[in-house]
Amino acid sequence: MKEYYVTITETLRMKLEVEAESMNEAIEKVRDGWRNGEYILDADHFEDVDFEAEDISPKKEMTYAELSSLFRTVNDKHLDSIVGYVVFTADSFDKSYNEESRTYAISSNNKAYQSGMGGFSIYGSCIDGTDPCLRMDGYMRADNGWKIEKCYMKKDEYERLQSELTPQKTLEPRHLER
Repeated sequence: MKEYYVTITETLRMKLEVEAESMNEAIEKVRDGWRNGEYILDADHFEDVDFEAEDISPKKEMTYAELSSLFRTVNDKHLDSIVGYVVFTADSFDKSYNEESRTYAISSNNKAYQSGMGGFSIYGSCIDGTDPCLRMDGYMRADNGWKIEKCYMKKDEYERLQSELTPQKTLEPRHLER
């Protein structure tokens, strides 16, 4: 079982008619009244609710260049493939999506990260399950394409990879003097 933070955001709205010399004065009058407890928003003023989940597991954040470099290194050293996560900016899309819906898991075994491959394809899957096995390189390269907000790997997988990439010291055998 995994653990998540879930944030609940409720929007309450109250519309008031106010007499004032200007729009700024009207806002100031209502702001002062709200601070003084004259306007109390409650369940009757409910307008919307949004739920957003966030994985609690520790992450190692990095740039896309760093993630790509790790992917290429894994392939060049013939190590087992690894997974990284790319989060695209909210303004990359026509409608509003939470971070989970803008995050795609991609693997180092894509052609774009393998030397000598004849293509540049990148396939990934949205972690909310809505876009399985989406070809992403076209969306990422377009003139007004998806923009990368951040990338990350799960911290335990990143640390395991680092230990595989770190050269191990070999101990010289001790020679016994006689």
